[in-house]
Amino acid sequence: MTVGGVKYGIPTAYSTVHMYANAEVLRKAGYNDIPATYEDLMKCCEALRAIGCYPFGCACYMSNTWCVSEYFESILVKICGAEELERIFRGEATWGTEDVVQAAEVLQYMISKGYFDPNSAYMGNDEVRARFMNGEYAFYINGSWNSPIFAKNMPEVLIGEFPVINPTKSTMGDNIGGPSESLVVSALTKDPEFVAEYAFEFARRVAKYDYLSEVALPAWIVDYDDSAVNELFRNTSRSDFIGGRKVLYGDNLMDAENVQTYFTNLLYLFGMQQNSSMFAYHLQMDIR
Repeated sequence: MTVGGVKYGIPTAYSTVHMYANAEVLRKAGYNDIPATYEDLMKCCEALRAIGCYPFGCACYMSNTWCVSEYFESILVKICGAEELERIFRGEATWGTEDVVQAAEVLQYMISKGYFDPNSAYMGNDEVRARFMNGEYAFYINGSWNSPIFAKNMPEVLIGEFPVINPTKSTMGDNIGGPSESLVVSALTKDPEFVAEYAFEFARRVAKYDYLSEVALPAWIVDYDDSAVNELFRNTSRSDFIGGRKVLYGDNLMDAENVQTYFTNLLYLFGMQQNSSMFAYHLQMDIR
């Protein structure tokens, strides 16, 4: 974990955003796997609507706008690529690009086609997740911390990611996530070199036992027996380190004073209260 290019934090916990799928619901629409291309995903959504199922649910009620960001960022990273998205979040690149506009257009297209349950906008995330587990939605985009919950409460759940939209800039594996918790050592502490060395070993053990307890993905290589961890969570931890690049969540990576502006505009976008061009324009003008 870095500030100004200087490494200062020792990560303990790791998480990523995934597109989960209710396998039973998908089969009813004629699909056995999560669609691998954007075009196939849209066809799958049409097939789901044809049988009366909403493909997605997404909470944005009250303090749940972060759930909208999980969807929007999963789309944007598959258009502009991980490196460019990180530059945008860090304020090193502008929000006023065609990539941002296109990502907003994709999200609003899916909303306009009825691929999102409109009632989910008035629900909290816990209720949306419960409805996904109950088979009311086929897909659910959210963090890897959900894997243990799904493994215990669903007969069959698939895990994947939103498909690539622009293959010239992005690739499968480009995703949202990263180290979400860390230890830091004060330079003013007595014997900081020894304390830092101790902190590394302590962080490694915190990561190990958080993972074995199915609390968080391990921020360190798994070089121990994890056979007791449920299979879905194990697969999540494996996939996170294979290929692709990860971009830390926008509300974690951007300056704190800009997060509310970002969330407010996401709320307007999701509510169809501003179009994609205005969304990008407002973020370009208001986020510094």
